[in-house]
Amino acid sequence: MAWRHRLLAKLLVGLALLASVPYAIGMAAAIRGGDMTIVVVDTTVFGTLIGAILARRAPFALRAGLLVVLPMLLGSFLLARYGFATSGFVWLFVGPIFAALLFGVRTSVVTIAFMALLLASIGMAMVRGLLHWPMHVADELRGWIVTSASLLPLSILVSFSIGRLFEGLAAEVRARRAAEDDAERQHQLAAIGMATAALAHDVNNLLQPILSSLEFLRHDSVLRAEHQALVTTLIEQTGRARATIRRSLHFARPQGGIREPVRLCEVVPETVRSLQAVVPRQVTLSFVSTNNAPSADPYLLADPAELQQLLMLQVMGAVRNLGEVGPLQVVLTDVTVTPGMLAGMTPAALQAGSTAGALFMVYPDTESIDEVVSQLATARPLAQVMRDAPVVAAMQTVNAIAQSLGGIALVRRCPSGDPCLGFVLPLSEATPVPMATGEWQVAAARQEARATMSDPTPSPTTCIMVVDDESQVLNATARLLERLGYTTIRISDPHEVMSRLADVTNRPDLLLADVSMPVLDGIELARQVRAAHPDLPIVLMSGHMGVLQDDPAADTLVTAVLPKPFTSQELGGTLTRALHRVRQPA
Repeated sequence: MAWRHRLLAKLLVGLALLASVPYAIGMAAAIRGGDMTIVVVDTTVFGTLIGAILARRAPFALRAGLLVVLPMLLGSFLLARYGFATSGFVWLFVGPIFAALLFGVRTSVVTIAFMALLLASIGMAMVRGLLHWPMHVADELRGWIVTSASLLPLSILVSFSIGRLFEGLAAEVRARRAAEDDAERQHQLAAIGMATAALAHDVNNLLQPILSSLEFLRHDSVLRAEHQALVTTLIEQTGRARATIRRSLHFARPQGGIREPVRLCEVVPETVRSLQAVVPRQVTLSFVSTNNAPSADPYLLADPAELQQLLMLQVMGAVRNLGEVGPLQVVLTDVTVTPGMLAGMTPAALQAGSTAGALFMVYPDTESIDEVVSQLATARPLAQVMRDAPVVAAMQTVNAIAQSLGGIALVRRCPSGDPCLGFVLPLSEATPVPMATGEWQVAAARQEARATMSDPTPSPTTCIMVVDDESQVLNATARLLERLGYTTIRISDPHEVMSRLADVTNRPDLLLADVSMPVLDGIELARQVRAAHPDLPIVLMSGHMGVLQDDPAADTLVTAVLPKPFTSQELGGTLTRALHRVRQPA
């Protein structure tokens, strides 16, 4: 680790500076006493220490090992040669501390074991009379036993404490850096999301007049049949472009969307095709659906962006864990939740007997779908795994999305031994109305009321005020409205709206305004209009729906929201429902 390298450099320099004074004094005393052995040993140790300082390119293990071994060897020599008369105990004590700092507690244990063996060996030599120290103290053997018995536990306590302290500090540093890296990645993703949203808004504004003009041409009876077919093809391709832009926005802004009835068999294959462009070339993705996979009747109440993000994180995790070479398949199947399944952590939306869709990433031809489903009882919930061991931020996101969808994220072992991530999500045979994220109850009363609505038929007396600062979008939208049977008032400057609404002789029945306009945006315009004309229906159109999601007041200001680019059918349906809400008696 980098901090150990920096610590080693400082310890080497510090030890060399501190040892230089006793080294000089010891050399002078040894030369005066004629003891050349101590001169050779001390000079060798001190020279090796200086060499370790200068050898900066030498391996860390070699330099750190020298820092641990040199004090131990010097202490052993001094104790065996001179006994209590020298600083041998001090140098011997330093060795385990350096080992704990540079290598960890385990290496310190080995060093302490060596020290205990050395002290015991010197004690046995004293008993046998093999040592002849130049200076003797009273009752040397007892003093040796007492000193050794005190030094060993003190070394264990100090080295273990220092080792654990630095390991804890290192763990905190790693956690802080990981949090900083994650925050940096989140900032980068947010920047990418903002750039994607801005690009999507511009592209949607470009697509809107194209799509409106094509739809206008498609209903032109003057066009020949081959031209009609060509226009239809262009409309279909524009629709694909619109879907691509919306999918990009889903990836850029996966939170805070609108949950709506979603068919997994439509969203998952489309997402798999999109992900094939971002995985390594050596990885091939395929979608596999069993015969009993979710049919046209069961729906999952979700934001498509949430499902796409879940699948994207699942695929990228599988690429990392299972290898970046070879085929991977996304399996979608039905399961019936049984008592005891899902490790006893069945969410409320997945009660026993309910049907749920399970998504798993597996190798092709290694397991059957029945084997995958049968292993649900042994798979561990991701929430439980997160409690047992730290996980990356992506897994926390996966678990949060799965739980918000009323399902559960599972981790199981693939035949290769690698972890595989899967999801069990609740399905419903009812077709609920779209609801804001977090609202799970199906509004049956509202759904029934909408089913009994009779949409008013457009007439030339129904006037729509269209407000958009881009003239091409303004004119194309007005032409669509006029073809649908409405009369229109075209306004390119939103500041003129309030003065035009003050004219009671030519007041519109509905206001259709763009959201992103300079100086006065659609939300602020809706706020001013709502204050002066509370009964006027207001429909906002936008190429970037995230702007409306970010403003909590938008739901109370507007009657409906229309995402760009829209078709004539989507435009007409939105306007008739908005007009109907106002015309219905309270």
